Amino acid sequence: MYIQEILKNFTFYLIIYSFVAGSLYLTFWVIFKEKFEHRKIQLKKTSSVNHIKHDFLYSLQAIAISSILITFLNTAYSKNHTQIYTSHSEYNNIYTIVSLIAVLVIDDTFFYWFHRLMHHPKIFRYTHKAHHFSTDPSPFTSLAFQFIETLAENFVGIILPFLMPIHWYVILIWQIISFSNNFIAHLGYEVYPTFWIKTSLLKFKTTSTHHNMHHRYFNGNYALYFTWWDKLMGTEFKNYENSFLEIHNRVKKS
Repeated sequence: MYIQEILKNFTFYLIIYSFVAGSLYLTFWVIFKEKFEHRKIQLKKTSSVNHIKHDFLYSLQAIAISSILITFLNTAYSKNHTQIYTSHSEYNNIYTIVSLIAVLVIDDTFFYWFHRLMHHPKIFRYTHKAHHFSTDPSPFTSLAFQFIETLAENFVGIILPFLMPIHWYVILIWQIISFSNNFIAHLGYEVYPTFWIKTSLLKFKTTSTHHNMHHRYFNGNYALYFTWWDKLMGTEFKNYENSFLEIHNRVKKS
């Protein structure tokens, strides 16, 4: 029973990953490459076939591990061991909205600090080296994680349903946001508009350039969803905003 559930989850997430990564890669890197050329973040470096193969194989491993963890959570939910709820009558809509914001902030905070920890020289090769194989990331890099990093990526999503009441809608929206954010961060092209970093509230949301610079320069821009930890701890690259604007200047000139 458990094996069948794991295989079902694995197949489901593999199809989604392959379709989304493949579609984005074909759109930006192949079919409309010339059209989006001026939005390419790194002009001098490109991902080779070897990079894509490497990232895809590590993604298979990550999807397999994630499928086991998701099966565990689903089983726990079916036995009423979690605090996941489905009826709005249990908690009002205000709580539902607040809980969504809370899980995003908690997830972002955990990721920032664990991400920095994985960059420690003594453990980097065992935790995060595979993900940095692509210094010019592509959509296929999105899920290219080693074992420990895969556990870390899933940690908050698996643990929080046991610790706080969460509507299943919140979990679904959270997954969509996380999945989408991951692909955009590794797209290799800047898709956010110019006003993004000039707007007081929006500038705290990471852009494609923000995470791309992490792959390119390594020690900095550790953020997941929001930039505030990087700004607060002084780990945001000082030329981030200028790099973002340079891309848009290229777009205007084209």
